[in-house]
Amino acid sequence: MGLRTIVLKLHKPSAGKEKILDRAMLNYNLAFDYLLKEASGSIGEILPDTPGNRTKYNAMTLSKWVRGDLNERLNQYSVQPFKDSLKLDIGMTLASYLKLKEIKPEIGFPGGSGLLEMEAIPGNTDLHAVLNRFEKLRPIYFCRYDLKRSYCLLYDPEKKRYYAKLYLMNGSTARSVSGHQRESGPLTYVHKDKGMLEKRRKKEAFILVPLSFGKSQEKVLTEALERPESLRTAKLIRKNGEYYLAVSVDIGEAESIITDTFIGVSRGLKHPLNYSVVNGAGEVMDSGAINLNNHMDPPSRIPLNALHETANEIVRIAFEKKAQVIMQNLAEKGDRISWMDQDQINHQPVFKCHDYNRLADLLEYKLPGKGLPPPVRVSSVDVFYTCPRCGLNSRKNRFTRDIFICTLCGMSMEVENLGSMNIARKLISYNSSSIRIKVAKTPEGVQFTNGILGLELFSPYTENQLEKLKNEIKRIVENVENTVNNSRGKELARKISIVKKLSSSENFMDLIEYI
Repeated sequence: MGLRTIVLKLHKPSAGKEKILDRAMLNYNLAFDYLLKEASGSIGEILPDTPGNRTKYNAMTLSKWVRGDLNERLNQYSVQPFKDSLKLDIGMTLASYLKLKEIKPEIGFPGGSGLLEMEAIPGNTDLHAVLNRFEKLRPIYFCRYDLKRSYCLLYDPEKKRYYAKLYLMNGSTARSVSGHQRESGPLTYVHKDKGMLEKRRKKEAFILVPLSFGKSQEKVLTEALERPESLRTAKLIRKNGEYYLAVSVDIGEAESIITDTFIGVSRGLKHPLNYSVVNGAGEVMDSGAINLNNHMDPPSRIPLNALHETANEIVRIAFEKKAQVIMQNLAEKGDRISWMDQDQINHQPVFKCHDYNRLADLLEYKLPGKGLPPPVRVSSVDVFYTCPRCGLNSRKNRFTRDIFICTLCGMSMEVENLGSMNIARKLISYNSSSIRIKVAKTPEGVQFTNGILGLELFSPYTENQLEKLKNEIKRIVENVENTVNNSRGKELARKISIVKKLSSSENFMDLIEYI
């Protein structure tokens, strides 16, 4: 399944509907912040007693923590329409946090919007003004596409307009609607049954809002009319006082493409991102910069639509070049691209680490949607300080913010191009490198050792040493969950890397170097 997200703007909702949207956004964030607060003090109790990393950090499993009395206490925030979504949302948040903490133990617990710290809000308060003061409002998550709850889309075939039907109210807050005084004629559900929106005079827990969008989104929506089962989850996003609906669409499986080149994507100082495409021998075939439209001086977080545009451009280049995308893993360690000049001006990259990681997450589904493999994430260590010719890694190699000159072999090039080139070549270097196993002879036999893998094997001279070593390595690879769970931090990352390399090789014994 290949997923794509399209962002649709809620077009000029009425003042009454805007109040409902603001109240729903406020309630959702208050409830989510409340769940975060409860989780931060009882994270040990949340984890299920089932072994194995996959089950332990599964979002669906973690979401089941919200039950009983805690589930009832959520009602104080009038979030009955979102309860299933809230549970999944907190489950996904906790799963991401716990997985990241395995790699980066010092990482702090996720923070909320800050709304929970406010005093009680009087009924006549201007919620629009209140929400405008908070930058980190969490989108309302709709966990299903459904005609009777959550959210769905409708279509006006006469005016060729689309509408969103959003369930934002519970029984006590549902509003009375007189005859559905629509702005348009009969509306048809975007659904396999193609039913019409019912006209009735009673309280409703949903609102209808027209949508506006661009040509690319319209194409996806037109296809959804013929294939409505492609519409999945959605998020209601508030940005600069306006509302957007980000809809996840299943675009189906594309025909697999066999990649024969590599494209490395690095952060830059002059440009937001740089890329280099190399062939199997590491020779540069193409390089360039990827800019952000009207976002050269972005806020603390790059807007989601700009990240989608950037991801789509990377996919376009990778598809054209039939290239495997390679990204840095900036979750554990930075790439040291920033530069302090002689005037004590600190030059920082446009893409902060969290934005770069979010971009890589988008590529996880955008690339397979075009038949390409997902991105490979490699170590970010010293990509801007290592000579691509002789391999010397030294801080002295970087002479200025923009110029790299190797102090050993004299090779020079722009720093912007250096990072993406070194990243593009990482997989070639990785695939050609060996896995070292220490061999020691004793009077009784041979001792094989590799600390990263946890290999401690003794084989008497009466046995076939290589066959026994092969079986032991195979056992370690097959027992990958225990191999990973017994490690932490840097050791964990290195162990995962070696295990993946061994498991993907047709003859892993060819990768071994004895020392």
